[in-house]
Amino acid sequence: MEQQQLNMERLRLGTRLRACRTAAGLTRQALADRLQLSKRRIGAFERGAAAISAVQLLELAVIMKAPITDFLTLSRDALQGVPPTAIDLLAATDEGADLAEAFTMLKSRRLRRHVVKLAQELVHQEDQLGA
Repeated sequence: MEQQQLNMERLRLGTRLRACRTAAGLTRQALADRLQLSKRRIGAFERGAAAISAVQLLELAVIMKAPITDFLTLSRDALQGVPPTAIDLLAATDEGADLAEAFTMLKSRRLRRHVVKLAQELVHQEDQLGA
């Protein structure tokens, strides 16, 4: 497997880790405390910016009461070299995860559309500035 594919799988692993952590009702700080790591290290794992050791994966599975295979299974997409989706990329950043969580709490379809329009306008402005 090429380095780019490994990086994508690390990103997907981080996305699965974040999903399992939130499903278990744990904050990054609470998980960090249980693993005796920093909150920043947990964030790095979830963004795919840091590699997770086999021992840490085993500890995560025990803490989250999830089969270790939930974390280790290579996705079919990764095996076929398919790049991560926009959702994968969104969930891989702290800001993206916060945005997704806040977005899902909006009950009004009209307000959700405004959020999307605002994001699109910001992308356009950023493109114009060449940032």
